[in-house]
Amino acid sequence: GRRDGAGARPGPARRAGPRRAAGPTASGRRAEV
Repeated sequence: GRRDGAGARPGPARRAGPRRAAGPTASGRRAEV
C-alpha cells in the first residue's frame, strides 16, 4: 500500500524517498502507513 500511495501522489514524494516528509497531509500519512 505504501508504494500505491506514493504513486498516487504528484511524483516528487517518490523522488524524495521519505514519504513522511513529502506527505505532511492525509495522503502522505496513508503512503507512510
